[in-house]
Amino acid sequence: MKIQESKLEQAVNDFAEVMKQRLAQKECEGYKGWDCFTVGDIEYACTQIIYDAVDIAKNPTSKRVQKLSADIANRAMMIAYRE
Repeated sequence: MKIQESKLEQAVNDFAEVMKQRLAQKECEGYKGWDCFTVGDIEYACTQIIYDAVDIAKNPTSKRVQKLSADIANRAMMIAYRE
């Protein structure tokens, strides 16, 4: 199945790039949690997703919305694709 709407496809591609940039930034800071995701890591990631979503809801015009959204998406990806 292919995305028919070009705006939607572009938004997905643009956001994927933001996610990659955020992962690269965290990797440079020494974070490597995605290599061995444990049950405790899953609980932490879920908690952080909730905190970040609440932060966005409280401050929807904040400059941090894009970063927090990428963090949420990256954590969800790590949970979904853990080994």
